[in-house]
Amino acid sequence: MVFVSVHAVGLNPVDAKGVVGDKLPHHWTFTHKRVQSYIQNKIIGFDFAGVVAEDDHHAFQRGDKVFGNMPPFEGTLVEYISVPLDQICYMPQNCTFVQASAIPLVGLTGLQSLSPYVPSSSSTTTSVLIIGASGGTGHCALQIARNLGAAHVTAICSGHNAELAKSCGATHVVDYTLNNGNLDTLHKNLRESPGWPFHVVLDCVTSADPRDQIVDYPSLIRRHHLTTAAEPLLVDDHQYLRLGGQTPDWFRAGVERVCFGLSIWPDKHEKLFWIRFPKASHELRQLQEWAQDNKLQIHIEETIPFSADAVQRAFDRILERRVKGKIVVEVVDSK
Repeated sequence: MVFVSVHAVGLNPVDAKGVVGDKLPHHWTFTHKRVQSYIQNKIIGFDFAGVVAEDDHHAFQRGDKVFGNMPPFEGTLVEYISVPLDQICYMPQNCTFVQASAIPLVGLTGLQSLSPYVPSSSSTTTSVLIIGASGGTGHCALQIARNLGAAHVTAICSGHNAELAKSCGATHVVDYTLNNGNLDTLHKNLRESPGWPFHVVLDCVTSADPRDQIVDYPSLIRRHHLTTAAEPLLVDDHQYLRLGGQTPDWFRAGVERVCFGLSIWPDKHEKLFWIRFPKASHELRQLQEWAQDNKLQIHIEETIPFSADAVQRAFDRILERRVKGKIVVEVVDSK
């Protein structure tokens, strides 16, 4: 373990949802209330950036600037933490604490989810679709897909976030709000993307929350429920990865995680991605290198003070699904 003085904490939707909130059936209101009551007495947060506070470990020295993740339910939104050695890395030299703290969770999600399907040796023809491309994970995944070498990266987001998506490496942007969000229009525009058909889809939107099901992206991509005939959006060997889903999906993902890859998914080409924290230090080093080379830059919409009221307001905004990039808590004032 490495004892760290926390300087900044990146907030994520999973923090605002109480870690397990989106994994339970949405209509279990009583259970959700119990979960929220339980979480209120726990330290929240996964991401951090800070300074090593003790010289009791051979890998780091007092004063070293570091960033990384804490395990679930242990929390980072506090002044000091003890971090597992395999979940910490030196900060990118060109990043502030605020900038570095925004990287870990979204960076690991993008890297772990996409790297198995965008291998550099064959990525010259690989096409990636990112759904929810202006959010924290989405805009990071755009950059990671390009860094891994994907030839085409198509982004789905609203039109007013198109420039952010392009600045993050999107080769084409599809506005899901066109024609009042008409699904046939969306499907048509996806087929007109230079990257169509897609090899990999990373869905950063779909979850068990009804607000995230206004557009049924899995069905849209498979074209099951639309009446207009159309060619498929995916190639035969595609992979559709979701970051959220119904409770049975989380159960299947848990089985796959515990049983070392055993798959019980109805469709072998579609599954829910579950991030892996242990032994992630080498992946943090990859993110560090990209950040130092200015190939990975997290958009920070707002930096907030270290107070309960400010964090609650930030969570409210995150749950409204309108945050562009990330919100970061500055635990130690840098001014």
